[in-house]
Amino acid sequence: MKKISLFLVTLISATVLSQSAITYAYADTNDSIVQEQTTEFLEGLFPSTSNEFSRGPNKPTANKNIANGQYNMSGSYRGKYYLFSNYNCYGKNTYNYYFYNQGSGTLEIRMRNSANGAVLKTHFVKSREKVSSSLKMTDKNSKFYFEFYSTKDYVFEGYVK
Repeated sequence: MKKISLFLVTLISATVLSQSAITYAYADTNDSIVQEQTTEFLEGLFPSTSNEFSRGPNKPTANKNIANGQYNMSGSYRGKYYLFSNYNCYGKNTYNYYFYNQGSGTLEIRMRNSANGAVLKTHFVKSREKVSSSLKMTDKNSKFYFEFYSTKDYVFEGYVK
């Protein structure tokens, strides 16, 4: 009985210690800065909660009117996980965006229609390269979001305006 108790205490301690690494994620908003525990740094993004090879059901539920100002996104995150913008973007007919891939692998960037998930535009940005382009929407109330993926660790920054 003592061996089983000692084993359980050791197992619980190891589990708690392995999950105690703390860094912070920041969600960029005009209203406030949100901090939460995570293992990487994210600004304006959130990770998929499904398994690592699945896009899962994640998509943003909050909206950001880009006509009111630029929306910044940046992150450092482990590869093979999808990241999503915190917001659906709307408010303009033409959106200009820029992203710089500081990571060691190719960064896949997709813009998806918020209503049906259809891919509107895709970019594959190689390591140490950038993409600067625009997306045209049919009306100012049409919404879209960003989806990011890389097989290697992410390090990138960018914006939409």
